[in-house]
Amino acid sequence: MASTLWDDWLHLGWSRPLAFLALGLPLALLWWCRRAHRPLPWAIGTVALWKEVAAQERRDSRKESRRIPPAVWVACGALGAGVLALAGPHRQEARIPGHWTVVVDHSPSTSLPWAPGSGSPSRLEKALAVAFEVLGHRGQPGDLVHWRSNVRPDLELALGEEPPSSWLDPPVGHADEVRWELFDGERTLWVTDAASIEPQHAVLCASGGDAVPGPVLVEPDRVWDWDGEELRERARVGPPRTVSLEGRDSMPPALVDLFERWAQERGLALLEGGEAGALRLEAIEAEGPAVVARRDGWSWKGSAAGQRLRSAGDGDKRSEVWLWGDGVLPGGVDRFPLVLARPGRIVVALRSDREPEGDRV
Repeated sequence: MASTLWDDWLHLGWSRPLAFLALGLPLALLWWCRRAHRPLPWAIGTVALWKEVAAQERRDSRKESRRIPPAVWVACGALGAGVLALAGPHRQEARIPGHWTVVVDHSPSTSLPWAPGSGSPSRLEKALAVAFEVLGHRGQPGDLVHWRSNVRPDLELALGEEPPSSWLDPPVGHADEVRWELFDGERTLWVTDAASIEPQHAVLCASGGDAVPGPVLVEPDRVWDWDGEELRERARVGPPRTVSLEGRDSMPPALVDLFERWAQERGLALLEGGEAGALRLEAIEAEGPAVVARRDGWSWKGSAAGQRLRSAGDGDKRSEVWLWGDGVLPGGVDRFPLVLARPGRIVVALRSDREPEGDRV
């Protein structure tokens, strides 16, 4: 029972808290009544007389509280009750924590400097500062923030708590674009340098940033450069760029054909065997169990040497499996990595004479 009353008092709100200033009225009344019953001062002439006066004052001080008339105490209680009523007490329900969603774009452009100079923060850091400012103004104590990214696992943190630096660091390798339309809701923040669409309900925290000069299109005989203001064309000089292919016979013919067409379209010289190029496509020459690979609406049947592909990527944090396959073994079904990618190298562990099937090939 006592606990319930205490909980009710803790959740009590006041419509007019300034009314508590009126509590000075009963306090002033008590002070005036005590002052009116103080004993009259005596003239002190001798030590004996002074001792008698001191003893009398102690007796009078113990009786002062009893000298205040009961009617004054009743009046003070009535005034206090009136002040409480004037303040407007009401029951205040416990607040349910709010939930926020922050979608962080880890695209390569967000890791670029926001402004020229070595001391400039990145575009992502600038956008995050805007997001924290929005959360600080609109959030309430106790709110929870759900952090999402296109390359990181989701996090749920308290309002004001920042994700670890390892979560915010730019990823190594490829990062898919964020599908902003999936996160256009209330209490949602988009953290990026520039969004491809305009939000209808979410809050856009975009940093922008200075233009980044450099090549935007490279053809066999010319290069298109962006100088920060306009696009300029120039002749391409230097030896042709090369890509290499190793293990043609162990690779699916459809994949070899695609790689050759891709290199020809971009004016890249194709090297065979062990010669190194800017990009190397190689196959693992080993037979394995029958597998079926499925991704993005298509499937591909063949055989895999997935165990060797696992060892090929060990110890390299930049390695990423692009394609997995399901194979049937004597002990049951297992998953095999079929395509392993890392900067400058793609390793294929799929052998198949069949064409991929599906509506997105």
